[in-house]
Amino acid sequence: MRVEDKLQLLVQGFVTQVTELARQVAVDTLASALNAPVATTSGPRVNRHGRGSPAIGKRAVGLARGRQRPAGDRERLSQRFLDHVKAYPGQRIEQINRALGTRTAELRGPVVKLIAAKVVKTKGERRATTYFAA
Repeated sequence: MRVEDKLQLLVQGFVTQVTELARQVAVDTLASALNAPVATTSGPRVNRHGRGSPAIGKRAVGLARGRQRPAGDRERLSQRFLDHVKAYPGQRIEQINRALGTRTAELRGPVVKLIAAKVVKTKGERRATTYFAA
């Protein structure tokens, strides 16, 4: 493969990634302005050569599409989150994920329910949100 062809593939991959990032920022900004939940969609998967890769068969949370986590698991995850927030108030979700060994997608539901039940309070917005026990 010629150097020019390799360079063209790298540029195409970069443009695709920047476009997807800009799209996600626009959706996040709009959702924040409307105070609405964000429905994230992953765009086309692109490897470092600018080519699409095959879709992965599982979702980010490790469950098949359309499957819900068992209620017992949700309760245990909610309790782990709450215990961590009580022990370490003021942490962001990235820090909590690192400590619990979870991903944001896994915690989204339990955290929303804890906030709605007024068991957990938040301060800040988006990635700067910090969590406190109520």
